[in-house]
Amino acid sequence: MRTFPLAVRRFVSATLLASGIFSARWAGAQTGAARGVILDSTRAPIPEVAVAVVSAHQATRTDAQGRFSLAKLPLGEVEFSIRRIGFEPVTLKRTIPQTGVDSFTVMLAELPTSIDAMSVTDRHRRQGIEEFYFRRAQGVSGVFFTRDDIQNQRASTPSDLMRTTPSVRLVNVPSGKGIRFPGITSISRRGDCQPVMWLDGQSAPGMELDDIPLNDIEGIELYRGTSNTPAQFWRAGQSQCGAIVIWTRIPGTP
Repeated sequence: MRTFPLAVRRFVSATLLASGIFSARWAGAQTGAARGVILDSTRAPIPEVAVAVVSAHQATRTDAQGRFSLAKLPLGEVEFSIRRIGFEPVTLKRTIPQTGVDSFTVMLAELPTSIDAMSVTDRHRRQGIEEFYFRRAQGVSGVFFTRDDIQNQRASTPSDLMRTTPSVRLVNVPSGKGIRFPGITSISRRGDCQPVMWLDGQSAPGMELDDIPLNDIEGIELYRGTSNTPAQFWRAGQSQCGAIVIWTRIPGTP
């Protein structure tokens, strides 16, 4: 039996080890894809449906034929969020296979109240809520609190949700607590900065977070610094430390 020199044996062992590590990393980095069609109760395609896998920060919208496709999804079971104004939101779990693409069809149920019968204000608010969930799914650089988060944390006030949020300071205000970002812009003796408040897509200067009853809130977006704040929530001349965006619930929603 031939015996190789020690240096050769070490080189081969190191090569095999590196190959194994590379293979493991490659396997861990493997992703899959999903595609499908979204239909209404008459089996007509629904365009502009937001389809997202929040855990993978992947989101898209259906085309005119109700079709969608998502890539770079983790293998195994993932959760899809499917939302469209005028329809009941759907959450479903699918398994992304190691080979091929998972394909499926989803039928959405229309909301009992027709969107055409809603006021302009309610339509605008509902569209804003859909955009809120879409930004969250895309992984936009911010902190998001959904209605489910609010219920799961069993908070009593909106500020209770922020107590464990990094780089946030709570201050006493007449309605309860207000939010400040420390150390960004010195507008007080303590150097704290009050972020701009937005309510249902409208700037609300002077408003504090606890001015709004927690049960009235559908979602909250928290952006620290102008570079992380979406353009629609930043205005020249306003506070430069960021924004808090609040979306209120539509009357009659569960």
